[in-house]
Amino acid sequence: MISNELERLAELYRDGALTAEEFEAAKRKILSADAPAAANTDQIFGIAPQLWYTIMHLSQVVWWMGGIFVAVVMWWISRDKSVMADRHGRVIINWNLSFLIYQLVSFVLTAVYIGLPMSLILVALSVVFPIIGAVRASEGRLWPYPLSIEFFSTAAEPQAEKI
Repeated sequence: MISNELERLAELYRDGALTAEEFEAAKRKILSADAPAAANTDQIFGIAPQLWYTIMHLSQVVWWMGGIFVAVVMWWISRDKSVMADRHGRVIINWNLSFLIYQLVSFVLTAVYIGLPMSLILVALSVVFPIIGAVRASEGRLWPYPLSIEFFSTAAEPQAEKI
């Protein structure tokens, strides 16, 4: 228990076994040993990073409830807190912009009867890709969605953090 260790340390200081500098250094060491349990600085808004990234990807699946906006807001508020949050958000944004372009093309192609099947395939991919991205995020990996046009670079920065 920390209080017992601090009492023992104070007793050693009073007995002259420790100098003032040694006492202060030992006290800081004891107090800092408990600090990670009290405040985990690796979290994003109190959520473990991998869970945050997973939620970002999965929020897209509920697109009829504005899921893309949830993902964009999550990316926007966390992109400065974590390099990986920024990278996951860019993957999501790239896919959604690509999806919109592909849907516009499929709408135009409905005149030649290929647009409807293309649109249905795109809707299926808009569910499958985020689920795969979420699974990979929960494993600590970044998965760039296939067929995405890279509007925003998702390349790793030299000082990129591990997730």
